[in-house]
Amino acid sequence: MIILLEINPNQRNCTMKQYQHLKKEERFYIWNELRTGSTQKQVAIALKRSPSTICREIRRNRYGNTKMYTYHWALEIVRNRKWRVSRTKHRKMDQALTEEIERLVQCYLSPEQVSGYLSEHHDISISHENHLSVYLRE
Repeated sequence: MIILLEINPNQRNCTMKQYQHLKKEERFYIWNELRTGSTQKQVAIALKRSPSTICREIRRNRYGNTKMYTYHWALEIVRNRKWRVSRTKHRKMDQALTEEIERLVQCYLSPEQVSGYLSEHHDISISHENHLSVYLRE
């Protein structure tokens, strides 16, 4: 869950606003309205979403390199993106992982290269910041 701070310039305190993903019904509405000639801003107002949310949805989920946004293609891209994220294994730093990182660091790989290597060869996802402490000990 992602929580965004919404700052109103007329108020001194901040309110919390919960971020929500677009639902498939909203994606269908976007596609249908764009086909009939509505603007992104009109769609945003109708869905009570930020215009930047609609713009980002269209940009990230359009068909190939074209400017064409289709409901079915957007759903497929979202499904694939969720699948890729869910199959990546997140792992805590343990002794074996620390030793593997130390071995890779001794081969003069940068933290980014170590992360890429572990992701590609061992299907392990860790950020380069996670093993920076190992990198600094060398």
